[in-house]
Amino acid sequence: MDIKAKSKELAEPIIVQFDVPDTLKALVAKYGEETVHELAVAEICRAIRNLTLVNKAKPLAEIQGFVDGWQPGVRRARTTKTPLERASAALSSMSAEDLAALLEKVKAARKSA
Repeated sequence: MDIKAKSKELAEPIIVQFDVPDTLKALVAKYGEETVHELAVAEICRAIRNLTLVNKAKPLAEIQGFVDGWQPGVRRARTTKTPLERASAALSSMSAEDLAALLEKVKAARKSA
């Protein structure tokens, strides 16, 4: 199986070959039941963390609802952020200087409106 590793720093992905068994029975035969179980649990936890972080601006009860309805291997439409959620996320990563500059721009825009 080709496994691609991509990075913004690389012009081209790195492609390596690895023999990944194509059935659960073959995976267990090659790596053992405990290892296969541990890897499955780790991947499930990663998927739940990702689902949680994608929805971090939502109330905990709503996030828990998404988690409760999650099914492994089932892709759902990506949740869209409201304009307020996107703006809040952008503002939280800005420096104090950038926030002050933005505030001045908003004030100037309100005066001209």
